[in-house]
Amino acid sequence: MEKEGIKLLTLFEGDDKEIKCGLASRYFKRISHIPSKEDILPEIEKLKPDVVVIDIDMYDRIGGIDTLNLIRDRLDVNTWFE
Repeated sequence: MEKEGIKLLTLFEGDDKEIKCGLASRYFKRISHIPSKEDILPEIEKLKPDVVVIDIDMYDRIGGIDTLNLIRDRLDVNTWFE
């Protein structure tokens, strides 16, 4: 059986200044809009990534370290700022 590969999720600010979620794996790429920081965890739960990378420019907007720790603790997903 061929491995699926790592699913990488990125959180970043789009050109329209909205929170965007980009998911990439070996087979597909997807970008979705996240209406508010409260919608970040449900989106991550739904997409089930292996790694979450948060754009450092989003630090103040989404609660930075608190959001990072919440993702790690609640969803058991590796996370870091880039």
